[in-house]
Amino acid sequence: MAEDLKQQILNYMESHNTMTLGTCGENLPWAATVFYASDGLDLYFFSDPKSRHCQNLQENSQVAVTIQ
Repeated sequence: MAEDLKQQILNYMESHNTMTLGTCGENLPWAATVFYASDGLDLYFFSDPKSRHCQNLQENSQVAVTIQ
């Protein structure tokens, strides 16, 4: 990744704090907005393990994310 593009992405991520997390469980899609923190290009979020998106992640670790 070009360094200029990477820096633009990091700046965008650092200036926002919510993302929509798209998961899938039992062949049903689910989207949930969560707060996040970033460390470089790594994203971290805190959520109730009983939430639908966390349950889906236990079944299927593939996700999609959009940052608002």
